Amino acid sequence: MVHTCVVAGCRNRRTPGTSLSFYRFPRDPERKQLGEHFFDVCNAPF
Repeated sequence: MVHTCVVAGCRNRRTPGTSLSFYRFPRDPERKQLGEHFFDVCNAPF
């Protein structure tokens, strides 16, 4: 399980007893590339 956020400047951490969850990128190269692309699109400046 991941316990910290990987976004630059984000200080969120998982604290026991909270509903905050973090997830890993997939290990499969194709799915990982899709996840990274989605992450880039979601964090693009508008």
